[in-house]
Amino acid sequence: MPFDTLLALIGRTTMSFKKMLLPLGLICFLFGSSQAVAAPSPTEQLREVVDGVMALLKQPEVDQAQRRQQMRDLIAPHFDFEVMSRSILAKNWKKADAAQRDRFVELFKRLMENTYIAAMESYTNETIRYGKEKIRKNKAVAETFIIRTGVEIPVIYRLRQRGDKWLAYDVVIEGVSIVRNYRSSFASLVKKQGIDGLLANLESKVQGG
Repeated sequence: MPFDTLLALIGRTTMSFKKMLLPLGLICFLFGSSQAVAAPSPTEQLREVVDGVMALLKQPEVDQAQRRQQMRDLIAPHFDFEVMSRSILAKNWKKADAAQRDRFVELFKRLMENTYIAAMESYTNETIRYGKEKIRKNKAVAETFIIRTGVEIPVIYRLRQRGDKWLAYDVVIEGVSIVRNYRSSFASLVKKQGIDGLLANLESKVQGG
């Protein structure tokens, strides 16, 4: 089943079932996965993150902009945004200069954070089930399933161990890789508008997030 363009997730208040898959997948990741071997499990590392985010959502007295920034601070350490950015831009990464690379990583990071925050703010108690986890050296693949209105949505996480942390560098939802999807979309934009055009497009998507 084709996955809707991920950029459309940002800036819309009403999401269709398909468009909720990515945000729900991020929620699933931040609720952890099964036990890791060589380092503390993702669950042990991320439980504090989830509890912190949930606690912020239960504080209506906190200014929304302040709350969202605090949520970003909790989320950011658990994704390898630079690795994701390199993989997404592919050959265009080498064509970009240092300033363009830095700007892309920052904008992509904000795009992913905005998607997660929007999902958390509209979270409706979907059930999360955890499947198998495979660990090979410093990489892991974790199976999870989001149960929504009786339907199981498979969400697979590809993680890389950095020190004592597991960092996500790709999420595969119903067989569709986030990295590959963005790579295709962004390559088309770069071909038409260049690197600066892509950056301008991303800038407009993340404004106000």
